[in-house]
Amino acid sequence: MGRHMRFMGWLAGLGCVALLLASCGGASTAVGQGTAALGTIAPATMNAATGGPFTITGARLQSLGGTTMQVTFTAVGGATPFAGGTSDELTVPAALTAPNTITGTLPPVCLAGDTTLAVSISALLPTGIETVPTGASLLLLGPTVTGFAPTAPPIGGPGVPVTVTGANFGPVGSTAQITFTAAAGTPFLNGTSATLVIPNATIDSTGQISGLTPNPQTHAVVAASVTVRIPCGSTATGGAGVVANFGIPGVDGTLQYQFVPHRLYNQAGTAVQTSGLDFPNTQTRDLAAIRVQLVRVSDQTVLASTASAADGTYSFDMNVAVPTVIRVLSRSHAGPVIQVVDNNNGNALWAMDSAPFTINGTRHTIDLTATTGWGGASYTGPRLAAPFSIFSTLWGATQRILASVAPQPVFPDLQVNWSPGNNQAAAFWNGSFIMLRGADGVNTDEFDTHVLVHEWGHYFETSFSRSDSPGGQHFLNGSYHPSLAWGEGWATGLAGMLLEPDSVYSDTSGPQNASGFMTDIERRLAQGAGSFGWYNEWTVWELLYDLSDANNEGPHDTLSLGIQNLFNSLANGQKNTDASVSVFSFIHSLKADNPGSAAAIDAMCAQHGLTSPVQDQWGTGETNNGGSAGNLPVFLTLTPGAPATPFTLARRPHNELQAHRLCRFQGNGAQMTLQATAPAGNANNLPQAFVYRNGVWQGVGVGPTPGGSSSGSFTSVNGAWYVVWVVHTGASVGGTYTPTIQITSP
Repeated sequence: MGRHMRFMGWLAGLGCVALLLASCGGASTAVGQGTAALGTIAPATMNAATGGPFTITGARLQSLGGTTMQVTFTAVGGATPFAGGTSDELTVPAALTAPNTITGTLPPVCLAGDTTLAVSISALLPTGIETVPTGASLLLLGPTVTGFAPTAPPIGGPGVPVTVTGANFGPVGSTAQITFTAAAGTPFLNGTSATLVIPNATIDSTGQISGLTPNPQTHAVVAASVTVRIPCGSTATGGAGVVANFGIPGVDGTLQYQFVPHRLYNQAGTAVQTSGLDFPNTQTRDLAAIRVQLVRVSDQTVLASTASAADGTYSFDMNVAVPTVIRVLSRSHAGPVIQVVDNNNGNALWAMDSAPFTINGTRHTIDLTATTGWGGASYTGPRLAAPFSIFSTLWGATQRILASVAPQPVFPDLQVNWSPGNNQAAAFWNGSFIMLRGADGVNTDEFDTHVLVHEWGHYFETSFSRSDSPGGQHFLNGSYHPSLAWGEGWATGLAGMLLEPDSVYSDTSGPQNASGFMTDIERRLAQGAGSFGWYNEWTVWELLYDLSDANNEGPHDTLSLGIQNLFNSLANGQKNTDASVSVFSFIHSLKADNPGSAAAIDAMCAQHGLTSPVQDQWGTGETNNGGSAGNLPVFLTLTPGAPATPFTLARRPHNELQAHRLCRFQGNGAQMTLQATAPAGNANNLPQAFVYRNGVWQGVGVGPTPGGSSSGSFTSVNGAWYVVWVVHTGASVGGTYTPTIQITSP
């Protein structure tokens, strides 16, 4: 303000002289009059690293030519941003280039950060220099490094150029440092293995920073940042979070498969029903934990192998100068072995190949998706999605168990057979492999997740407990051998637990895969009389699901014991029961393992059709006879030397409840003889008896002898319990008959 007032007073004193000089044609300058702002500056924002031309304009500026001008930029607020002798002020030559116009060029300057500058004008007059503020301001940008593009560095070894492009890096010739930091892992060969620093990079006239890379150890996805050092010693850092692909030659990609959900609808407001596969809403899912190979085309040599990650990604870090393909196999790469094979093609693994490519010093991205092959009304293309959907479903079930059970169980290798030519009556587990269906228009299993995990549940039971099921055809509301009811109910209940919250068991089939059936294992539905109890798989799966799940609905669902508790009872008490495995042996073990919940367990059993309390592994005290008094007790007790015991058998399929009879006796350490007698008069009266101990057949088989007696002997273990399974083996012609069974010992 002081300088301004002096300048105005000086002009007032020389007013006549100025007029005289003007009239005589002499050179003089009047910069302005009064105290108002003289003009504006353009641009109002400028990059300090590059500088550039500026223009000050205003109606109160006057030009008489020949006058030396200069523009002074002064930091606002007492800051000292400039390097040099005057730390808060910068003076730049300027000229009156037109009436009311002053121009100049701001050179590159050193700033530590952004600074707002006040602008003033000075003119050289005969009596000296006077300065007048313009009222304008200029924002001068310091050497920030934000906003640079995420440019991926070239792939290669040491000495490969790296270029990062962006704004406001600093003056040409400044030095910079580029830092790449890996989110995880140790990919770099230097002192800090997670960080790669490229020092002494240079900034060129195009605004690029270039440097040379050291040698990377592996491929990595990294966050990049840049630190700029300008000649005057200031530094600035920015750009964190910019992602770059950095590494050695190789290939990366993502593996996926198509999955077709089930089309569900509500029928009469009572239950969810299925009407087949919903192809219009086909989904794409990541393919995790699968084996991925890099294969040389010329001789099919596997050059490298890895597992896809949980998000379906994979990576190979290597250089190959000849054509290769990415091959994805339908099996796990590590951990529990699950493999899906084509049983109609020599049990070959299903595979998906990429098109050939050559790495040759570069980095490639190869993504692959296994498609359904659906043509709109039938399958018209390769059905590659099928084996990978099967694998992913069963791998997910395995991982759910591993995450829920401690210590983690060790899974035996699992083979799953699937082929478009598989047209058997049902999917099944035969003790060695799972057999699935694939016949288009008849029945396909690849997208029936509950069916898949159900069959896997049989494998699981065999692996960690035991199965005493006689097998055979069965239906949801049927009454069967308690070991069959247990095994089928366990498998369905486990599928619900592992696929929770999806509790709808759905099996699609038929032309265009547009029909099928379902049941919601969480929902208690009306069932036929006499079909709800210890002999029914529906009873078992509802009870197991309610015992495990977190959604307690009472009064039939009051506990949430979880998979861990159920596994403990399955793998211990159930596996080692003296009886045939059944819902009784399991509940007996579960109560022993969880005594604090025993009363609640019994209450839930009562709600599901079992007599409460469950007393022991033999079903002692059970009153639900399944519609026939001859079905109780669950186990007949045989006493060595006692008279023959009569019982009733129905001429029905071998696994049905009334077509068999379970008995038990204790060994005495001596030889024991089992004798079965069939009533005469009907060639279909064919009972056959087998002796088991802890679920293992003892090599004793008796009958069948129509209308006569047969016997078999063995040496017993003193105090050990034995189970006798007597089963009708004749034709299923209906009606009943009354055989007898007897144990003798010398």
